[in-house]
Amino acid sequence: MLLKADQILYTIIMLDKKLTNEEKLDLIYQMTEENHDILKSIRRQTYVSNMFRLLYWLVILGAIGGAYYYVRPAIMYVSENSTKFKEVFEQLQGVQSSLPEAQLLNGLIEGLKKSAAGGQ
Repeated sequence: MLLKADQILYTIIMLDKKLTNEEKLDLIYQMTEENHDILKSIRRQTYVSNMFRLLYWLVILGAIGGAYYYVRPAIMYVSENSTKFKEVFEQLQGVQSSLPEAQLLNGLIEGLKKSAAGGQ
């Protein structure tokens, strides 16, 4: 990749009548080597960038797998004991509905519903 300054310099050198063809060929060869080095560095940077991108995704996927590994026993416990949890919640709802405060609140709510329905 030639920059504008390099292009201008290249044009001046090539148009200079004092250079022999061999000298011009040597200059072209030097520029070609420089271009080759630039292309190699670009290729190397791309390779390193792709390796870091792969490492990035491997770390993310590994973290997800590791998190599942540590959370899995809790998930298994909950899924195996879901019927027990359901029974406990039903018992708690039964205790809640048997409390006198809950009966008083339910009566109050029913009274408000009747008065709202009668007022319409």
